Amino acid sequence: MKLLTNLLRYTFFLAVIAIAFVYRDVLFQFYNRIVSQSGTISQIADSISSVLAYF
Repeated sequence: MKLLTNLLRYTFFLAVIAIAFVYRDVLFQFYNRIVSQSGTISQIADSISSVLAYF
């Protein structure tokens, strides 16, 4: 039973790392998009909506 608990904990840990890695990649693209544009409010709002549409 202890082995099963450790296995579940390890799997959960790996899943959190994978989700954080994907989320970090999305945030990096989002940051690059904002920096490459002039940075007006409407463009930032469009970037946010496109990121939300990604999920």
